[in-house]
Amino acid sequence: MNTDNFKKLVWLLPNFSYNNPDSRYEKYAVETNWVNGYTFNLPADSPIPAGDPENIVAKFYDGSIREDNSDTGCTSNCNDYKYTGAGRQDFELFNSGSQENINIILDDNSRLDFANNYITIGTHGNYDIRIKGLKVKVARIHKGGTDDKEIQRVDAAINVEVQTVGQSSWNIIGQLEQEMNPQTAYGSTQVDHNSPAFTDYINLQDFEILGRYFNKNDKIRLTKGARILSNDNNQDFILYIFWQTRGGSSFDVSLNPEIVNYGETYNLNDVIDKDYKQVDFIKGISHAFNLKMTTDQTTKTINIEPFNTFYQPYGSAIDWTYKLDRSREANDKFLKSDLKQKFIFKYKTDNKDATVQYRGERFFDKVEDEYPYQETLGSNFERGESIFENPFFAGTFNAQDQDTTGLGRIDNPFSACLWQEKDDNTITSANDWSRPPKGNDFLPRLLYWNKYSPASQASSEKIAKVQTFTTSVFTIKADATATSPEILSNIYPQATSINGHDKDSPVLSYGDVYIRDYDDATGNYASSTIGQGLYATYYRNMFEMFKLNPRLRTVFIDLKITDIVNLDFTKLIYLDGVYWKLNKINDYMPNNNKPTKVELIEWFEIGTFASQAPAFGSSGGSSGGVHGWGGLPSYDVVLNPNNST
Repeated sequence: MNTDNFKKLVWLLPNFSYNNPDSRYEKYAVETNWVNGYTFNLPADSPIPAGDPENIVAKFYDGSIREDNSDTGCTSNCNDYKYTGAGRQDFELFNSGSQENINIILDDNSRLDFANNYITIGTHGNYDIRIKGLKVKVARIHKGGTDDKEIQRVDAAINVEVQTVGQSSWNIIGQLEQEMNPQTAYGSTQVDHNSPAFTDYINLQDFEILGRYFNKNDKIRLTKGARILSNDNNQDFILYIFWQTRGGSSFDVSLNPEIVNYGETYNLNDVIDKDYKQVDFIKGISHAFNLKMTTDQTTKTINIEPFNTFYQPYGSAIDWTYKLDRSREANDKFLKSDLKQKFIFKYKTDNKDATVQYRGERFFDKVEDEYPYQETLGSNFERGESIFENPFFAGTFNAQDQDTTGLGRIDNPFSACLWQEKDDNTITSANDWSRPPKGNDFLPRLLYWNKYSPASQASSEKIAKVQTFTTSVFTIKADATATSPEILSNIYPQATSINGHDKDSPVLSYGDVYIRDYDDATGNYASSTIGQGLYATYYRNMFEMFKLNPRLRTVFIDLKITDIVNLDFTKLIYLDGVYWKLNKINDYMPNNNKPTKVELIEWFEIGTFASQAPAFGSSGGSSGGVHGWGGLPSYDVVLNPNNST
């Protein structure tokens, strides 16, 4: 576990969503209720105020709200909902500093500004804005002077506006509109100062903006505006509009609390699924690399390493031949194996990964994994299947994803791909620019990190395109020497379970794959070679022993306390010309000078051991122990072929 390769393993968190959404919602969301029956902004609607107070006068010209009080026509923003002079007027969320018109349901850390009528966004994220329970009416509209003029329609709107952090301007991002057709008391649309038109209150539909991204410290406010449509040109109209709350009125700015967004700082503990346990993660790693673990209770150390390197070479074996109690009968039986005629090594099935499922059905004998290992044994084994499935990680499809390049079909690097089924029920391919939304229900993945930045790059195709928040397009290029204003980074961030262009990158599928090694300096590809997967690398030797049906031998050994203190399960035991691995020591009693019952499993000369087997191992079981176990009464290591962890 101290090797460079092991330290470059990546636990991919594909869901990458917060596991504490409730506390995040309470911290960053704002929920309010308006007082029922409250009338906003304008004077009380009964009686209609006499005269034309400046703060409630809106003058219109050519069917649009005038920019000023001059006699010239509208020249800009004529279709906008604006009041004359001061522009759009604030919608008094908090009644100009008091709270008499609003009930605060949720507001942590005072995100409401009562003096300026806006809400400050507390963290980067996607927000839902909802407005409910309002009604509006034209309280009075007329033309100054005595000439009758016809009005066709009055449109009123509440504007949802944002001031992006770092900017001074406010921009409308949504409008709650209502069309009204005011008439005079005589049912006419011809109005003057003495014959104003009115409407009754009209209930506004509930309004929402869903999934809008805001930066931390953006500001949200509501403003009101109106416009008049008239058949008469060059006319000024004076307009009074009243907004009022009705039952169940509210204004909410609600965070989507589960999604991790660009710009956020997060605690890793908050984005790891609460269902994942540390022991499950260890089981997944152990299964992938066939890890064996021993403990040193003196130093409080756990030693972890693969089966292939767990056992020391023959030269380190302990000779217990002279310690064998030959007065007691040795008992042999063949080690029982649950292997069936066909056995399969695979990752956990991820039902959300449509691509891996499809490829498993089509290419891997309906085993839903990416390059699983499958082997069929002889008739000496029972019919059926033995499936060894990783308990934590799922298999990963790897491809030269053309969507990352922005340039179409070029020879870009491999990357891990997690793709759901598309909306039209078809499978996403590496050449497909039409993608389903990012999924958040995938299982964890095991990948290998590569800081892909060679000293030089013969081809310019090992790139990715990046769209930044400044609308500029930059390039990530795998070339340590590349420098350009358009290059965001010369390190290509690559994580794969199978890198089809690098024979030195570990193959993290259980089955073998073909690799075409790529030379960054020349841009050339080598001939295809076989990249050995996890089974061939970490399991083959052990399973070849299982297939040879090794013996489990029970003997009695004259063990001394020094043998126990220096006991090392990584060392083979040499006994009467045969090498064994230590399986179990039963009921060692230091005060009883009697032989101890010991279980041994036959070790076959397979792989590297076959060429190194000496005629005789090291002698003197009481010398040179690596692990100090202490004087405990019993030791037990059991190898279960059905559960390599």
